[in-house]
Amino acid sequence: IMYFFFWYLGNYYYNITNKLALRAAGGKTGFPMTISSLQMGVGCIYGLFMWVAPDGRKRPEINMDDIVKMLPVAFCAMGSHCASVFALSAGAVSFAQIVKSAEPAFAAVLAQFVYGKKISKAKWMCLPIVIGGVILASVKELDFAWSALIAACIGNMFAAIKGNENKKLMDTAGLRDRMGNIGNQFAITSMLAFLMSVPLFVIKEGSKWGQFVNLYKTNPSSPSTSSPPDCTGTDTTSSPPPSRRLEPSPSPSPTPRSASSSSSESPSCWASPSTPSSSSDAPSASEESSCTLSSTRSS
Repeated sequence: IMYFFFWYLGNYYYNITNKLALRAAGGKTGFPMTISSLQMGVGCIYGLFMWVAPDGRKRPEINMDDIVKMLPVAFCAMGSHCASVFALSAGAVSFAQIVKSAEPAFAAVLAQFVYGKKISKAKWMCLPIVIGGVILASVKELDFAWSALIAACIGNMFAAIKGNENKKLMDTAGLRDRMGNIGNQFAITSMLAFLMSVPLFVIKEGSKWGQFVNLYKTNPSSPSTSSPPDCTGTDTTSSPPPSRRLEPSPSPSPTPRSASSSSSESPSCWASPSTPSSSSDAPSASEESSCTLSSTRSS
C-alpha cells in the first residue's frame, strides 16, 4: 500500500512541476521536446549512478542481441513520455490526466486485435465505464484543447504498445537472469529512449537551444518589484492619477465683453452683466487665473 501511496504522491508532484516548467518555457510553443528529452536524460544519470554507487544495483550482463530486442520497448517509452509532455504543454494538467486514464482501453484493444491475447469478458465490461467517465470528464473540462487530446491519445497508444512489447520481451529465455532486476531493465530502457529522443530534439528545437539556456539562467517565476509601465511610458504605480480641473460654470445669462474677446477667450471667461454685490458671487482666484491663461494662449 505504501508503494502505491508514494507512486501517486510522486506522480502528483511530477505533473505539477512539469506543468510549471512547461509554462515558464513558453507552453506548447516553447520547449516541450527539450524538456521531455532532458527528463529522460536525468533518468539515465540516475541509472548510471546506481551502477557505480556502493551497495547499488548489480550491473546487467546483457549482449547486443538483448539490446536490439529492447529497442521497440524503448521507442514506445520515448513516444509515450514525449506525447504526455506535449499534452501537458497544450492543455491543463487535469485534462491530460483524464485522457491518460483511458490507457487501459488502448491496451485491451491492442492486446486483443494486434497481439492476439484474449481479454476476459469482465475486463471488456469495465471498459465502457472507463471510456464513458473519460468522455464525461472531457466534456465538463473548461480548458479543452484538441492538441492536448490528440497528444494524450498518442501517448496512450505508445504506452499500450510498450506494455505488450515489454511482456513479449520478458518472455525471452534467459533475459531476466542477464538483466538482473526490474530496475536495470528500466534504466536501460530510459537510456535507449533518451538516445532516440536526441535526434527529434535536434530537428524540432535544436536551433533554439541558446534561447533555452538563456531562459534557464533567468528566474521567470520571481515577481517584479514594480509593475510595467503603461503604453505612454509612465509608471502607473509610482505617480498618482492626474486630477481633472473643473471649469467654472457660466452665468445664467452670459454676455461677452466684446466681439473680439468672445472669439479668443474660453467659455469659462464670460463676464457678468452687473457687478457682483456679494463676495460669494465674486469669481475665485482659480477662475481668474483660468481666464488669464486662456486669454494669454489665444493672444
